[in-house]
Amino acid sequence: MQWAIRMTDEVQRTASLAMRGKLGPTIILASQSPRRRLLLPIVCRVVGTVSPDVDESPALGESSEQLASRLAKAKLDRARSTLEVGSDNVSIVSADTVVSLEGIPLGKPTCESEARDMLTNLRGRSHTVITAVAIGQAGLERVTDDRVAIVATEVEMRELANEEIEQYIARGEPFDKAGGYAIQDAQLRPVKAIRGCFPNVVGLPLCVVQAKFQNDSVSSSFVPTDTPCDLCRAASELLNEHGFWAPIE
Repeated sequence: MQWAIRMTDEVQRTASLAMRGKLGPTIILASQSPRRRLLLPIVCRVVGTVSPDVDESPALGESSEQLASRLAKAKLDRARSTLEVGSDNVSIVSADTVVSLEGIPLGKPTCESEARDMLTNLRGRSHTVITAVAIGQAGLERVTDDRVAIVATEVEMRELANEEIEQYIARGEPFDKAGGYAIQDAQLRPVKAIRGCFPNVVGLPLCVVQAKFQNDSVSSSFVPTDTPCDLCRAASELLNEHGFWAPIE
């Protein structure tokens, strides 16, 4: 397995200052997702990101929840290894999102054919979007299960026309997204209804991150409310400001 960690000089400098107590609580996001990078500052101060590339293939017999949890922990562990020492002032947040259709995990499509199959199977049906969030400190031991929270949101996709699917694929949109779609895509607008946490479908349940930094705890069975909370609305407003579609009023 190949791992690639990219950290800018500025992130290294800021993290070093934080570990010497020169700054307040510092958050580094371990994710390649531009959507997570957009959302996380709603609930905490983010000073930089690292991009751990992991093999996201599911293991034999692995459930969607197990897959998301394993990958979130792997990303955090690899990001942590880039920082030499631990400190209460440096926390790392990582996440992984899996789309589950009838219990079968759908990752990111690797080609047009996979994207077409995923979107065709999802259209007009309900599925579950599962995001695992792992939170830990730089330089400490490997993240344990009690530092990982899993959030599930039920999503009903509208009946996409074949032409819409082909146009979406032609734009190159599906290939960095679990299940091959983004709920916030302003052109496709793929989702008819959701039940649960909206930011979770985008890729980061903000309520989990906020609970950790307010209460210093993350439940492995964290369950957000079925109705939109203030963080859902804040995420929706921010996405709208950046030209995305967000089905939350």
